[in-house]
Amino acid sequence: MAAHSRQSVRIRKWSYVLAIAAAVLAVTWPARAGPGDDRGRNAGVPAASGDGRTPGDRRVVGFTAPQHKATLAALQQGRIATFLVQEGQRVQAGALLVELEAEVQQARTEIARLEAESTLDIDLARVRLDWAERELERVVQLGGTAAVKELSDARAEAEIRRVELALARRKHEQALVTYTLQRGVLEQHRIRASFDGYVSARLKDVGETVEEREGVLVLVQLDPLLACVDCPAELAAGIHQGDEYVVCPVDPRWPPRAGVVQFISPVVDAASQTIKVKLRIGNEDGQWPAGLSVAVDFSTAGRSAASGAGTVTE
Repeated sequence: MAAHSRQSVRIRKWSYVLAIAAAVLAVTWPARAGPGDDRGRNAGVPAASGDGRTPGDRRVVGFTAPQHKATLAALQQGRIATFLVQEGQRVQAGALLVELEAEVQQARTEIARLEAESTLDIDLARVRLDWAERELERVVQLGGTAAVKELSDARAEAEIRRVELALARRKHEQALVTYTLQRGVLEQHRIRASFDGYVSARLKDVGETVEEREGVLVLVQLDPLLACVDCPAELAAGIHQGDEYVVCPVDPRWPPRAGVVQFISPVVDAASQTIKVKLRIGNEDGQWPAGLSVAVDFSTAGRSAASGAGTVTE
């Protein structure tokens, strides 16, 4: 019985030693790849970066954005009387888009126009001056027969009429300025397109009252279009304004186009270590929308002074 007990102790002791040795070998011995192990196939292949690009990959994904985007508002408080455009409609710079109710201001403008166009006060002052000057000339010709007071009164009358004519002219100038002012106030009841573009959204509707400088509609310019990408700092170091690159939509329904670097941010984003780069893309046909996912191939560099309006053929 004692011999059997000693044998059991030795077995447990060697089992413990073998377990420790196996654990040490598992940690220190290099793993061997099996037939389905990717580590064997990828040995020597550079690992992908955090943004999904492998070293040497110079394609950066971004999106398209309008060249200009503006929320248009009236400069006066009022009720919307008419919308002259619909969402999605293309408009020219200066086109009338919205009118507010402005009957009172229209009346004020009309009164100012009538006063500005009238020269009756000037004409009357000129007639009175002509009469006073003729009367003064008559008294002067009388010579010694004219009393001193009569000559003095004639000269004073002529001077008064000259001042009245100058005052009438000054009032007429003020009337012209007032008319210009009233027309400007009337124009503030209207909203016009500030640039060529598309009406992307209507924020109000007919009959709604809007406050001063409250947004009524949104206008975007899509020609040219911008491709905006967050470029890794090490890649952006070789990019310059005026360089031309191929811009490929992620959706293959849109063919690639050329884009010209328009803006390179002087600031590196500290968190992502990327630099904002914007490329100008010609979009005269209006086929490319804003917000389209695109990839810019920065391995296709070429200096160009053109706008990059052409389609790139692969």
